[in-house]
Amino acid sequence: MVWYESSDPLKAHMEQPSKQTFGLLVAYLIPGALALWGASFFFEPVHWLLSLDKQPTVGGFLYVTLASVGVGMTVSSVRWLVVDRLHSVTGLRNPDWDFSLLTSNVGAYLLLVEFHYRYYQFYANMFIAVAFTHVAWRFSDYSAGTGLIVDFAVVGIECVYFVSSRDSLDKYYERVSELFTKR
Repeated sequence: MVWYESSDPLKAHMEQPSKQTFGLLVAYLIPGALALWGASFFFEPVHWLLSLDKQPTVGGFLYVTLASVGVGMTVSSVRWLVVDRLHSVTGLRNPDWDFSLLTSNVGAYLLLVEFHYRYYQFYANMFIAVAFTHVAWRFSDYSAGTGLIVDFAVVGIECVYFVSSRDSLDKYYERVSELFTKR
């Protein structure tokens, strides 16, 4: 399978933004949109922006998309603060890589980022976004009359996201370590 036309992997990476854009959208847009929806439970301008009772517009779509990416970046900062540290404290530490070996392995490195690290970002960012949205929903009027089954379901989903994030990060560390350790 040919991933790029150019013999220079870095140039090929820059020439094919759609693959990298997809990874970034998955890592930031989806968790950001979920957290933005969570914010709509207690922040009226966001609720108004996301309401379905008004006519959709291109400008509104772009605004919600940009806001979702921005919120996704914020979620990612919280992920770094919480999930990355949890993984580190529980034994999944960032390896000591020799980045002087990057030039000969840049194509493989970029592929590993797309195959493993972007998924880690998605799972860990969703872990944060689901927790935030559930707490926001639980404290809103919308959750009145719902039983604990929703809470148990969210705990189950959170466990899946946390374990998935740990697995993806572990695979990323392991496979990139093969590239960046001197033999």
